[in-house]
Amino acid sequence: MTDIAEQCWRAAIPVQLRLAENEVSSLEHPPVLYFLVPRQSYLHSLVPRALQMLEHLLPPGDHVPWFEHAHLPLKWGVPAGVLYDLVAAPSAELPWRLTIHFRSYPDRLLAAYGGEAALRASFFTSLKEAACICRGSAQRVMEMAAGAQEDLWRQVVSSSLQPYSQVMASLQLAPVAQRGGRPPAIPIRLYVRQGVGGYLSSYEDISVTSRPVEALAADGSAVTLRQALLPLLAECVTGSRGADSTAASLTVPATLLAASSGSTTLVGNDRGSLEAATASSDAKPAAEPEVGAALVEAGSGAAESGDASSPARDSTSNAAGHDETGVGGATESTCLLEASVAQRRLLVAGTTPPLDAPLAWLHAQLHAPDFFLYIVLHAGR
Repeated sequence: MTDIAEQCWRAAIPVQLRLAENEVSSLEHPPVLYFLVPRQSYLHSLVPRALQMLEHLLPPGDHVPWFEHAHLPLKWGVPAGVLYDLVAAPSAELPWRLTIHFRSYPDRLLAAYGGEAALRASFFTSLKEAACICRGSAQRVMEMAAGAQEDLWRQVVSSSLQPYSQVMASLQLAPVAQRGGRPPAIPIRLYVRQGVGGYLSSYEDISVTSRPVEALAADGSAVTLRQALLPLLAECVTGSRGADSTAASLTVPATLLAASSGSTTLVGNDRGSLEAATASSDAKPAAEPEVGAALVEAGSGAAESGDASSPARDSTSNAAGHDETGVGGATESTCLLEASVAQRRLLVAGTTPPLDAPLAWLHAQLHAPDFFLYIVLHAGR
């Protein structure tokens, strides 16, 4: 347990919650509610408290809660912090203004919601997937006693790091080398959003990639965030995975290309720029601790040390150790990645880490409760 992890788990987003006007069945004007939702928890953790204050205003019948941001229904199985980074971070919207519904569930856009049991089941499914990536098997998670599962879920909902860590320590899910000599793998989920101006109007503007990424390169050095992301972004830029790809083609805007041109200094190595980019601003609430400065400090220290967690590799090599020069989309994806960091459009747990930070180190510090490392990249104009 580190200071960075503790700050990440303490961070919370102020939420302004309004009941949908067409669901009010009383002459009483519904109150505007304000909550703090932990970044590591889920929006639906707010439902019991919200329902307690709004239920008397609702028409009789079943209540199926869902949240909406600027007319976009929000996916209930994604951690709250990831959702905020994806839909609201570009405009620095605080408090996060949401509408809560209990009727007219948008089943064409969202998976069916079966209450907290469905949310809990989704979490454990994701945790099992991460366990398979890290350890080659989900057996430890599947064999958890019912009491241990309930305890773990309570800590996730309340965003309590210490008891969560105690339960997770018994599962021993830290990535290890697999059979056949395969290097340890890190479970990541990458969200690439087109368009950073205005509100997100459709999930068609988002590409999602969920996959394992090897933590060590062919020469035994630690894979960095840059090396892990470049091949994934190159796939998005060139559409090299074909029609069945879950990552749609991206257009690199001229503004991003211009932002990364004219300098050979990598943004991830520019400590002054990163400290400025991750410093606290007046737009951020005191309720959401800033982890960026500590992350830059620790990431820079790892990059300067000579241990195995700090690879001394050329930035144009991908995670597999291949030179990307001449590969279709490589130049565009490099520009996109560097510019996204410069403009703080690459977010991991709400902060922009150095691109030279070892991927395994980032996962150890900033993984979500389901043991995935969530990365959000805003790639549009």
